[in-house]
Amino acid sequence: MAATLCMQIRNEELDIPVDHTFRWQDVYGKGSFSCSNCNKRWTSEHSWITVDMHKCYIKKNWKQKCQACGDAQDPHFTSSRLKDMIRIVIGRFSRDEDSSS
Repeated sequence: MAATLCMQIRNEELDIPVDHTFRWQDVYGKGSFSCSNCNKRWTSEHSWITVDMHKCYIKKNWKQKCQACGDAQDPHFTSSRLKDMIRIVIGRFSRDEDSSS
């Protein structure tokens, strides 16, 4: 799902090639977590991912520790939230292109 969304948005909104210098981009948004050990659930506005903009996939999910048991868990994002996060990354490329002109 993430790769498809990334490619779709990148192709629609980014008309410049992705420079390898800016290939991996960290971005955060609201994510939900569910502990696989104790079943505690929580959300966080600071759920980070690293997006590979060249190959269009999520390279890394930044885990958060469960406050109840301490196990580290991956964030989960709705498709609309993930789209917003990818658009934030693409906005960085657009600003970089504008400033270099």
